Amino acid sequence: MRDYHPFVASKVVAADGSVIGQFHRERRTVVKMDQIPRVLVQAVVSAEDKDFYKHPGFSFLALARAAAVDAISGKKRLGARPSRSRW
Repeated sequence: MRDYHPFVASKVVAADGSVIGQFHRERRTVVKMDQIPRVLVQAVVSAEDKDFYKHPGFSFLALARAAAVDAISGKKRLGARPSRSRW
C-alpha cells in the first residue's frame, strides 16, 4: 500500500479558484485511515474476514477449503486472494 496511486478526478478550476468541472474514470476521494471511523473499519473487517488479524495475509484453512471445494465441484466456486494491506 505504500505505492498506491488510485485514479482520482482531475478538476477544472476557474480563475477565482472555484471548481467548474471534473474528469474521472472512477470518482474517488482518498482519505487517511485516521479519518475513517473505527466502527466502520471493524464492520468491514468483520464482514470480509473475521480472522483478519490472526493470519499473515491469507488463511491457510480458507485456502485449503477453497481448493477442496473447487476440486470436488470441478469448477471455480470459491476463490482465494491475498488480503489487502492491514489497516
